[in-house]
Amino acid sequence: MSQSNPAAGAEEQAKAVYAQAVDCIKKQDFAGAEKYLTESLNIAPNADAAHNLGTLRFMQGQIDKAVELFHQAVTLDPHYDAAYANLMRIFHQKGEIAKAIEYSAMAMTAAPDKRAHKEEFITILSTIKLEDTTPDIKRMMAFCLQDEGLTNEKLALVWLNLIAADPELAPLWKPKHFIEFENAFHDLPEYKALLSRDFILGLARLDISEPQAQTFLNHLRMLILKDHVEEKSVLFGKNFMELFAALAAQAMRKKFKLEISLQEQEWLETLRKQIAAQQDISKSLKPLLILATYEDVLTHPAAAKFAAEIEKTPELNKILKIGD
Repeated sequence: MSQSNPAAGAEEQAKAVYAQAVDCIKKQDFAGAEKYLTESLNIAPNADAAHNLGTLRFMQGQIDKAVELFHQAVTLDPHYDAAYANLMRIFHQKGEIAKAIEYSAMAMTAAPDKRAHKEEFITILSTIKLEDTTPDIKRMMAFCLQDEGLTNEKLALVWLNLIAADPELAPLWKPKHFIEFENAFHDLPEYKALLSRDFILGLARLDISEPQAQTFLNHLRMLILKDHVEEKSVLFGKNFMELFAALAAQAMRKKFKLEISLQEQEWLETLRKQIAAQQDISKSLKPLLILATYEDVLTHPAAAKFAAEIEKTPELNKILKIGD
């Protein structure tokens, strides 16, 4: 003799009642929808009914009740991205930006393929002045930068705001002259921000034309060149290869129309001689990448070997292809 499962029966009943609520919503019978959604939740708590009743409460101006129901939806189903997105919109409207960003990140994590969540995240960040940044914001920014369908203009604005708000990068953002930049760089306790995914991907992908940003990138490239030629890579070792590749991708975007000082020209000539003297291309990869931040190495005599060496390093290859 088979035994019935009361819980399963209640869930099926709740689904049937929820279906009636959906029919009411399609007919714009919101009073009927409210009745059936409430009934569905009373029979067996379910994320769909909680989310849709939360949406109705929001439309009625019952914001606190809407927040409660959206929370119930994500408690019942932690992957319910629409509920996270609605919580993000509510807190954005209330001016609670930190919470809005938190729920935006949750929506993107729950549904990584939905571009709309990324667009809303970027929109929020583009409308505020960041005073600081967080690992979550940087992680989500890197996630957005991997979506080639997102428009570059807002992304570039947010990326620049993140640099200006980053406590490690901000001191490098202000100097107008190279010597000031170099001194500020030496004063940094660490250089993790220059290796972060959001910084690398933004540098490789975005068209950075803002004058202050251009000055920052010119100074950074010049310091890398000086460090390699004069200081024997005291600051920038092989762990910075992705940074070199990203700067090269940015230079490609600018078609190498860059301002170069007389001092840089001297260092570049030394760099070219070092590369020409090196027989083993694998040992020339780093100097070639640095050269690629100034000129098109595809016209270099070692171009074919350089390309083959890059192909062996998937991350470098990916970054340079972003700049194509």
